[in-house]
Amino acid sequence: MKWNTPTGIRNIKRANIILAVLDALLLVAILALPGGPLSGFFGTDRLFDRPVSTAEPSATETPVAPAPAPVPEPAPAPDPVPEPATRPDREVPADRGVMTVHVSERGDTFFGLARSYWGDETLWPDLYLLNRDAYPDPDFIRPGQRVTIFQPLGDTDGFSASEKRRLADAHLEVYQIYRRFAESELERGRRLSSSSLLASSRVRLNRAYWSLYIGLKFDPGLLENTVVRADDARVVRSYLSRYGDIRGTAR
Repeated sequence: MKWNTPTGIRNIKRANIILAVLDALLLVAILALPGGPLSGFFGTDRLFDRPVSTAEPSATETPVAPAPAPVPEPAPAPDPVPEPATRPDREVPADRGVMTVHVSERGDTFFGLARSYWGDETLWPDLYLLNRDAYPDPDFIRPGQRVTIFQPLGDTDGFSASEKRRLADAHLEVYQIYRRFAESELERGRRLSSSSLLASSRVRLNRAYWSLYIGLKFDPGLLENTVVRADDARVVRSYLSRYGDIRGTAR
């Protein structure tokens, strides 16, 4: 077929139109590709056979928030300091009436109260043991607590043999109380790795030594008592040479 005949011309025009339409369709398809300027207009998800689901997500598809990290448990609180075993309070002789009842203030100690009311701080174990029902720990007096101040043992002229024995026994008993506190706090301090308990144990042990040392004032043979540990007796004997021989100095 010749192209310059009427029929040939019409066929050429028809082919050109078909090519133009195909070119237009191809251009539209390219522009409608994802990210193209016409992608939203033509809904490319449907155009390229990627249907968009409009159904609600199933329960299995619902996103689950991650579980929170477990909170570490707090460190266990230290056990309360056990009180040393006590014996029934000492009987108060009939001739030791009550001088007064002291309402304690911050900083009060049995050592200081014995000095204030009896004029001799070395008598404090006797005062403490007379009030022991309310004070299991000789180092702990709360403000507002009441301390019964009895008449002092003996008189200004000196102590009798029985009074010295009583005072020596009081020092010996306080030594044992401090010794039990020292051992208990040492064990707990090591178990809990507590520097404060370990320091308190050393303080208690030092006070146990001093209770024996002062007790020698009323009984020179106090260190021979069977309740005194041999290593404690050696420490107190070193005090005698370091601080002076106090044995048998009570009037």
